Amino acid sequence: LRYAPEVGPDLADAALREAGRIDSFCDLDEAVTAIRATAAFSLEGVRVEELLTEAVRRRAGMGRARAEGRHADVLAGGRRLRQALMEAFALAQSPAPGEVRAVWDHNGVGWYPGDWERTARELREAGIHSIFVNMLWAGLAHYPSAVVPESATRRMYGDQLAQCLAAARRHGIRVHLWYVCWNAENAPADWRDRMAREGRLQSDADGRPFAWLNPADPRNVELALLSIRDAASRYAVDGIHLDYVRWPSADSDFGETSRRAFEVATGRRAARWPADVRGNGPLAPAWRDWRASVMSDFVRRARATLRAARPEAQLSAAVWGNYPACATSIGQDWGLWLQRGWIDFAAPMNYTENANAFTAMTRRQLALEGARGRLLPGIGVSAGESSLTPDMVIEQIVAARRVGATGFALFQLDAELRDRVLPLLRLGVTRP
Repeated sequence: LRYAPEVGPDLADAALREAGRIDSFCDLDEAVTAIRATAAFSLEGVRVEELLTEAVRRRAGMGRARAEGRHADVLAGGRRLRQALMEAFALAQSPAPGEVRAVWDHNGVGWYPGDWERTARELREAGIHSIFVNMLWAGLAHYPSAVVPESATRRMYGDQLAQCLAAARRHGIRVHLWYVCWNAENAPADWRDRMAREGRLQSDADGRPFAWLNPADPRNVELALLSIRDAASRYAVDGIHLDYVRWPSADSDFGETSRRAFEVATGRRAARWPADVRGNGPLAPAWRDWRASVMSDFVRRARATLRAARPEAQLSAAVWGNYPACATSIGQDWGLWLQRGWIDFAAPMNYTENANAFTAMTRRQLALEGARGRLLPGIGVSAGESSLTPDMVIEQIVAARRVGATGFALFQLDAELRDRVLPLLRLGVTRP
């Protein structure tokens, strides 16, 4: 406003219109009424009422400031109103006993690289008691793997899985090793080059290889199963969390290994390769079914491998939310995996900023056979598809509970989650 005072009236009017619009509330009156009703079941009812009174007072002050042309005061009042209302909304919520509260750690080093103790302590203080740690990929590990190369992170900070487990045990946090199954884009270049020379990578329709291992190649499946067995037998993980347990898109793999495997499995020969299996080609439906069967067979074998290595550990999977379409598009038939008991739970990535869309997706997923009690909807706090404010996160957690989910998983363990989201969640929905 100092440099462009002419925009002051418009900004002030916008602040007045937005006053009270947190969660899905249309205005301050609706927000106050709903929060007050929710707080009737909270231990913090007195403090909630104080904050609601402050919010109403701030709104009146904003109106006076606008009438007097004090546009900067309108904007400042809007910020303070929102803070008061957000805190009231958070305090009005209550925790749900027995639910699973998880977070994905994409970097696999916690909030403070080299200090898992601090990360584990802060997670527990925020009421989070499960973590999916991204420490194993198709061609890389943050711990001394006997199967794949070690990462620069492992060399710099030491055995991340051992450190994470030790700290987590002290704070009662369950650790699931997050395994990126086929994507080898971050593997050492010499390792990827060797995979390419051995014909183990996937190819696009033009025959160009790219850095994903081909799950139709038995050598790659054995490598993946060895990675699971190695980690689970040497580390007391609470589970293995499969990710990228799919084909990269509808347009792969078109290498000779996949062609031969498809023709042997189906007894059908593609005279025009890959045209016969793409789009509306005559073999496209059989091709899509075969791709899904390849991934499902791997999950079935992963279940048996983990059970043999560490019987008490859980096998889970991060999956696309648009089931059953994803079974056709990327071969991820996770509804079948739940039905057959090959995974203990699924974490569909229901990343959206629309609470109604999130609720509809979760309700539809819970209707699948075997999903009740075994579905952990993913909430995209800071994902490519969504960026949520704390009130939006709370709204989706409450929605997941309302439709019967067993808990939730937050993406991802970053500074935004630590500094802005968890401090409000711990006031109510995840209160320890």
